[in-house]
Amino acid sequence: MNANQVLRVEFEIIGRQLAEVLKGLSWEQITYMPNGKANSVGFLAWHTLLTWDGYDSLVQDQEEIYQAGGWQEKFGFDVSGRGVEGSGMGTGFSAEDVALVRPRAKTLRDYHDAVAQRTLSYLENASAAELAREMVVPWWPNAVPTARVLIHIIGHSFIHIGEAWATRDLVKEQVKGGV
Repeated sequence: MNANQVLRVEFEIIGRQLAEVLKGLSWEQITYMPNGKANSVGFLAWHTLLTWDGYDSLVQDQEEIYQAGGWQEKFGFDVSGRGVEGSGMGTGFSAEDVALVRPRAKTLRDYHDAVAQRTLSYLENASAAELAREMVVPWWPNAVPTARVLIHIIGHSFIHIGEAWATRDLVKEQVKGGV
């Protein structure tokens, strides 16, 4: 198994885990914030995908799918200008900001499919030299290989998917009515 295949497997696992964590939850459950302050399952999934999209866009030197595909409108909420440095990607969001993020499961799945398709297509053709290519992530202190950025996406995703699983358990206890 080469590096491309390993990365591909990890990104496919992210997709399966996101689908499973959302499975059977009602919209009320997806958007429920435990204690009125904690991140909702929907926020965690949305943030995971938006972050994946952002880093993948840097790796491939392309516009974010979120922007290019009009996903803000598809999701039906606007959080631009919120969070750390007004990035609108979820980092540094207050509870009030998180409460604005109310995605539908289908929209999350569709956005995942768009982001995953681009990443997996890239991995189909990325050479060892491409994965070793040094690149700059503007908020990181040093240039790193593109593979390192892809590994960061994977690690970041699994952290937030784990949080989404824990939140799902709380939500199922507190909000009845899954689908």
